[in-house]
Amino acid sequence: LITVNVDATLSDKPPCTFYFGQDVNKSYTTVVDVDVPNGFPTANLTFIHHSGPGSKCLSPAPPKGCHRYYRVDYTEDCKPLGDGSLMNLAGSIDSQGVFDRASGVLKGCEASVKNFQKYCFGPPTDSPEQCACE
Repeated sequence: LITVNVDATLSDKPPCTFYFGQDVNKSYTTVVDVDVPNGFPTANLTFIHHSGPGSKCLSPAPPKGCHRYYRVDYTEDCKPLGDGSLMNLAGSIDSQGVFDRASGVLKGCEASVKNFQKYCFGPPTDSPEQCACE
């Protein structure tokens, strides 16, 4: 069991819009970190930073290594984002496997993807820095 404490590490850093774009909270958008806990290429868990309209959005907080954060924008045809059923997933590990780890895309909404961006951040946790993650 891996526990990720996001509240203690995110209180004094910029909001997620600083890292993932000013419009991240205003659209059918998800953001996931596919490199939890140790960074690329050894990590094996996905942490959900934003799960669509109405969800919270968490800034990156990589404990070690370089982490890949996938921001995916969808059309309104992505029903799970529109119905709010995923809203409470933000801030948790994707233990149900709702996101594809290779792409960060919400499963079942592959045909609704309209934009994809990869961001890479590494430590320190309280002030993440860009890193090269290929």
